[in-house]
Amino acid sequence: MTSPLSTGTPADPAATSGRWEMPHSVEYQIQRQLQSDPHLQISGLCVHRTPDGVCVEGLLHEGDQASVHSLIKAIVGDLPVHNRIVCQTSPTLPNLPR
Repeated sequence: MTSPLSTGTPADPAATSGRWEMPHSVEYQIQRQLQSDPHLQISGLCVHRTPDGVCVEGLLHEGDQASVHSLIKAIVGDLPVHNRIVCQTSPTLPNLPR
């Protein structure tokens, strides 16, 4: 009996039969979801596993932290999330007396 030959190309982690089969699958799924959301703009996005969960870092230009957190939790479920995404605030000048 022969087995199919491997192409050497990794499969899309989201398309694998098991949710966490591929190395770095969680990180890939989180990064892909955050970058594809039209309501979010995050620069310097870095996602990595920690011994107890997932750490997400970056600078949020558009969107809100609640949206980011809910997207991540939809992927990781009960894994703890260390959300280190910083919201960029546009500088506002105080109203100075004339």
